[in-house]
Amino acid sequence: MDAAELAGRLTASGLANRYWIGYSGGLDSHVLLHQCARLGLADGRFRFAAVHVHHGLQPAAEAWAEHCAKACSELNVPFRLMRVDARAAPGQSPEEAARDARYRAFEALLEEGEALLTAQHADDQAETVLLQLLRGAGLAGLAAMPESMALGRGRLLRPLLAWSGRRCKATPRLTACDGWRIPATGTLPMTATLSARGDAFAGRPLAG
Repeated sequence: MDAAELAGRLTASGLANRYWIGYSGGLDSHVLLHQCARLGLADGRFRFAAVHVHHGLQPAAEAWAEHCAKACSELNVPFRLMRVDARAAPGQSPEEAARDARYRAFEALLEEGEALLTAQHADDQAETVLLQLLRGAGLAGLAAMPESMALGRGRLLRPLLAWSGRRCKATPRLTACDGWRIPATGTLPMTATLSARGDAFAGRPLAG
């Protein structure tokens, strides 16, 4: 995706006052972070910042937060760390609790006229449709994830939905991961792993 294509996707509903990149530290969200950083350099109309939600549920959570802060610093993208209480209530799954806590944080973050960007791609979209149909969602499942929707006082945008997962991983300059790495803990962030299906079932977006 070149800068012009990304700019077109981000302004389809009008130019936002600021674009928050939901940055889990996973590879898909790292691709999105890089694309936005490049667009910000090329076009001064766009204001980008990244937000990482610290769920506190994994031993690696601190390492991932540090990794995300470092990656944003290297790209000169302002970074916000949000810590949430993601402990599950009785009868609630850990994934559901984490998702709910994450989106409460996102909704509180967004000011009027701002947008949150998440990094779901076409493969995630296809998986979401399949999972929803297997769950018996019917026509609602076929609707899948919209590219744009209201979220709190702002909007949620998914600019990579037209990309396949393979295309994301083959993005020029990111084939060597370009700053993306798994910290020494060797584990992936929660938002890049277990919460994917929970977010799909709820019609919620992943942050990366």
